Amino acid sequence: QSQAEAAAAEAEAARRRGEELEAEVRGRRAEAAAAAAAASDERRGWEAERRQSDAAAGEARSEARRAFGEATVAAAREADAEAAERALRGALVARCNAQLAAAARGTPAGG
Repeated sequence: QSQAEAAAAEAEAARRRGEELEAEVRGRRAEAAAAAAAASDERRGWEAERRQSDAAAGEARSEARRAFGEATVAAAREADAEAAERALRGALVARCNAQLAAAARGTPAGG
């Protein structure tokens, strides 16, 4: 009977140790799941930050292109205005010269 009691005690000790190991495994699995969830949350956060950064960079590129386009148009308009001003000055100088030449000849300009 003492052998049977010893065997029962061993079986009980083994059962308790098995339960302890199972509890330890469950605890480690829970820790691993929590770590995986935290890593997933962190990854989602990084992805959101990257999307925001990409969007901001895209907006900055669009703004730079728009500003460059506006500057190009403004420069072209300025160049056109300068060219028109030079042409007008040239025409006025030519007209004045024609009037002076006509006055020197004694005839009205254009006639």
